Amino acid sequence: MTIFFTSYEAIPLPESGDFDVCGGAYVNCWVKAQSAKEAHQSASAVIHQRGWKVVSIQEECREVTAPSYAEDRESRVYYDQAVVDGECYVFHQWPVEAQDGHDVN
Repeated sequence: MTIFFTSYEAIPLPESGDFDVCGGAYVNCWVKAQSAKEAHQSASAVIHQRGWKVVSIQEECREVTAPSYAEDRESRVYYDQAVVDGECYVFHQWPVEAQDGHDVN
């Protein structure tokens, strides 16, 4: 099977343990799948299972290989993990911030 990479912007759902502390995240996904469509469906389902809602696609799903990461050692580690485990998800989170002058509780 092929490894596909995609990236989403997501927000934590109210039932998520991250809801009170995270304003959102960029979620980088490496998924072993038969097609880009299957990888997208799988990644979206896992993100939701972890208590997050995808709000936008940051990078369209595309096939990647080891040489894709020749110059990017950090991402190569995630790619290699997906080869072993079938998937790897990295949540780059940011904190909840006050908006429009209102305090966040």
